[in-house]
Amino acid sequence: MPNNRYSRQLILPQLGKEGQQRLRSSKVLLVGAGGTGGAIACLLVRAGIGKLTLLDRDVVEPSNLHRQQLFGEKDIGAPKAYLAPEVLRSMNSEVEVVGLAEDFSPANAERLVAGSDIVMDGTDNLETRFIINDACVKLGRPWIYVGAIGTYGMRAFIRPDRGACLRCFIPSAPGAGTVPTCATAGVLNTVPAIMGALAASEAMKYLAGAPVSEKLLVLDAWTEEYHSISLSRRKDCPCCGKRRFEFLEAPVQTKVQVLCGHDSVQITPPRPAALDLQRLAAAFSESGDVEVHGLWLVLVAGQHRITIFKNGRALISGTNDEKTARALYARYVGN
Repeated sequence: MPNNRYSRQLILPQLGKEGQQRLRSSKVLLVGAGGTGGAIACLLVRAGIGKLTLLDRDVVEPSNLHRQQLFGEKDIGAPKAYLAPEVLRSMNSEVEVVGLAEDFSPANAERLVAGSDIVMDGTDNLETRFIINDACVKLGRPWIYVGAIGTYGMRAFIRPDRGACLRCFIPSAPGAGTVPTCATAGVLNTVPAIMGALAASEAMKYLAGAPVSEKLLVLDAWTEEYHSISLSRRKDCPCCGKRRFEFLEAPVQTKVQVLCGHDSVQITPPRPAALDLQRLAAAFSESGDVEVHGLWLVLVAGQHRITIFKNGRALISGTNDEKTARALYARYVGN
C-alpha cells in the first residue's frame, strides 16, 4: 500500500504527523454498528486508528438498509458484528478490527471499557447508554454520546475527569412509550451519517491531543438549525456526584428485551454458554428450517425466526411479546 494513505490528514495543521501517530496508537470501543455506529466505524478506520473493537447484538434487517453504510441486501439476517470487521478491513487493512456479537452489559462493560482509550455510542437505547456512562465514570474513560431520531441529532463529549456525565442531564430513563423511537418517529437517513461524522471528528480531536467541545450539540437536519447547550456537572448526580453505579451493578439475571423497532425480542442468559450449534441444529431438524453459520444458527419455525448464538444469546423475530419469546427460548435452548 502506498505510504501516502494519510497524506491529506498529515498536511492538516490541526493533526499533522504527531496527531496521526497518536491516532495510530489509539484503541476505540464502539457500542452498536447501526446507522450511526457504521458511520463512526467507517470514518475512524479510514482515518487510521490503531484498533477498533465493535460490539453489536443485532442482525441486519431490511429496515436498517436505508441508513446503513456497512451492509447490503445480501447481509439480511446475519449478525452485524460478524460482518462488519471484514468490510472495515477492506477499507484499511492497517487497522485491527474486532467484532463481538454480544450485548453490552454489566457482565462485560468494565473489561471492554478498560481496554479502550475512548468509547463511542452507536446504540439506540438509554439503558445501554447508562451502562456505558457508569463504566466510563467508574474507570475514568471518556465517551461520546450520540443520538439520532426523526430529523434530529445530538452529540456530547463526556469526560469523567471534568464536566457533566450523561446522568447530569438525563437523570433517569423516561417511562416506556413516553418518548419517540425509530419505530414510531422514523429517522431521516442523513441524520445518522451527520451525527456519526461529528462524533468521529470529536473522537479524532481527542485522540490527537486537541481540545474538544464541552457542549451538547443538537441539530435538525431538515431545517438546518443548530444549538449548542452548555452542560454543568451536578453535585447531586447519582453517578459522577455520588459515585453510585446503579446500572453497572444491577443483579446478573436472564435479560429479556424488546428491541426498538425490530418486532424482535433478545434473550441473554445470566452467564455465557458454549452451545454445540451442530447438535442443536440436528435436534431442530423436525421443527423447521435450520442453517448453521459458524458462531450462530438460524431456525425458522412457523412465523418466528430464531437466531441463536454460541454463547446462548438469542434473537427471536416475529414477536414483541416477552412471554412468547421466553417460551420459544425455553423450548429450543432450555431454561
